[in-house]
Amino acid sequence: MCVIVYKPAGCPMPANEVLQACWAANKDGAGMMLPHDGRVLIRKGFMEWGAFEAALAEAADSYALQALPLALHFRIATHGAVKPGCCHPFPVCGSASQMRITQQDAAIGFMHNGVLSGLRTSDAVSDSMAFAKNVLSPLDRLSGDLLGDADMHRVIGSSTQGSRFLLMDGAGN
Repeated sequence: MCVIVYKPAGCPMPANEVLQACWAANKDGAGMMLPHDGRVLIRKGFMEWGAFEAALAEAADSYALQALPLALHFRIATHGAVKPGCCHPFPVCGSASQMRITQQDAAIGFMHNGVLSGLRTSDAVSDSMAFAKNVLSPLDRLSGDLLGDADMHRVIGSSTQGSRFLLMDGAGN
């Protein structure tokens, strides 16, 4: 199963050894998201440890990571090909091609740990991508405040099929 590492604002980065252990157990790619200027920065598609480690170092140089929440994802593929665009996180949007972009910003970012069934998947569309496109994006349009809407939290919570989700907005919520 994938691994999500969440570092709250004000907390130190996890030890490099911990992150290396996450990578060793989940070598199908990695990504990260963090809030910046009211948007969620998404950086993903790191298919080798060295590339991921370099991206983390670049993020540490560019942003005050200790002061910000940070979410890291280490993938083990269940649906979708093992390629950069299928790595997490994904923007919550209605376009699978947009979700495959490896460096972007979004209003809401999404990571998933688990397996979701009953969704149309392919080599280009993982179960997580299908869920973001067909469930989260419509809910976001309906609510106007997906992360702040308690009713939407209940709907999402009842849709997890035993999986874990991490959603982040541009304020770091």
